[in-house]
Amino acid sequence: MAALPQSVFIALLAALGTALIGGGGGVLAHLARIRPRAWWILTVFFPILWPPFFTAIGWMVALGESGLTLFQRSGFDTVGLSLLFSPWGVAAAHILSYWPIPAILAWWGLRSLDPRLADQLRLEGGSRARLWALHARFAAPSILQGALLVAVISLNDLGAAEMLQVTTFPMVLFTELNLSRDLAALAGMSWPLVGFLLLVGASWPFLRRLSSVEREPALEVTRSDRRVAGGWCVLLAGLLLSLGPGVALHVEVGGFLSDLSAVHLELIGECVEATLLAAGGSMALVVALCAVLSLLPPSARARTFLESTLFCLFALPSPILSLALIAAMNPLPHFLVGWADTFWILSAACALRFLWPSWMILRISEEQMDRELDSLAAIEGLRGVRRLVWVHFPLHRNAWLAGAGLAWVFTVGEGVMTRILQPPGVQTLAARTINFMHWGHDGMVAAGLLVLGLLEVVPLLLGVLWLQTRRAPEARA
Repeated sequence: MAALPQSVFIALLAALGTALIGGGGGVLAHLARIRPRAWWILTVFFPILWPPFFTAIGWMVALGESGLTLFQRSGFDTVGLSLLFSPWGVAAAHILSYWPIPAILAWWGLRSLDPRLADQLRLEGGSRARLWALHARFAAPSILQGALLVAVISLNDLGAAEMLQVTTFPMVLFTELNLSRDLAALAGMSWPLVGFLLLVGASWPFLRRLSSVEREPALEVTRSDRRVAGGWCVLLAGLLLSLGPGVALHVEVGGFLSDLSAVHLELIGECVEATLLAAGGSMALVVALCAVLSLLPPSARARTFLESTLFCLFALPSPILSLALIAAMNPLPHFLVGWADTFWILSAACALRFLWPSWMILRISEEQMDRELDSLAAIEGLRGVRRLVWVHFPLHRNAWLAGAGLAWVFTVGEGVMTRILQPPGVQTLAARTINFMHWGHDGMVAAGLLVLGLLEVVPLLLGVLWLQTRRAPEARA
């Protein structure tokens, strides 16, 4: 199968699987009256924080294949390994990582639907299947929007396909980049994909408006469906977390403990330092860019254009974005061109790519704010930076922290742009772990994945704890 059709096939499988699994989970979460608490959101977001190549490596090791000998084989003896090292295996890794996207969008899209509608439907004699189907119909625009976003992300993913030896279009682009580093050649090869992504980016703001659900009045009668939906929701989330991050954590902890002598702590420390520099710079740039964008005039047309542009940067293939950034720096003065040999060029590339999800969190938070507050701030003379500091940031504190956290997490797990833009002689931990897998250093692979998981999860846990400690005094007051 050719690379581009195979990538499209994997993206369609991932979109369909996440729509069915994640969309159903989002409907169940709404029926169970699960509120958007910090710990629940962190639990649901955890698979997204776990890149697909983590899951791919975990299943490879669990099925008994790892190291240098894996990449020297041309076939497999068992059906499980044959399925894993195929487009179906890559799609499964994407599903296990990206199912929360349609789940969260469906859950959020149903927030304006009166939860008592379910009880009224049961009073009228409707079955549980009819009840769930009705809510799925209301959530369909949000689920389709999430499936489209999963397809876009899947089309750009390289890590899982590289680990599972499946030739996809991002792999072809990455190989061509290593051979020529010609931006025109890469753009010429990928014009069908780039054209599709630009079309999705241009229509994304309009698709997002279709995901709202009108409020339906109803009377509360019974709570039986709430308990049933809650049980199924917890069971589904537990199963998916076990099959994805659970398998990878289990096998990598075992591999790390059984091969401690092969772990070079000094090398791990150098890679961690490089990762902290890249992720910290990316997070700082994302926060700064969001602050600048928040100062722009609140024109609907300008916001729509900005949202489409940021989505296109997020969806653009990583090799093309990296080469475009390098080409943009070539005409700069010599003392600025030297900036490309530092981690700031990698931080800038990650900030440009991951600015869209952070900005969208802020936009959604702003849409929930009472518009009269802006009018009162203007009357009091709070404009520009003063409005940002004294009104916008206090009201949307959680959204700012969530946006910064997403930039941190995505940069820590980024494995494509890091191998293109990283300074000579230094690698981030994600890029080094992929190389360890090719070289057959299983102990270092296990150590790298565990440390990457800690770098992604621990800062978010600290943020959640800080929010909980801040919320407790406010609740008592």
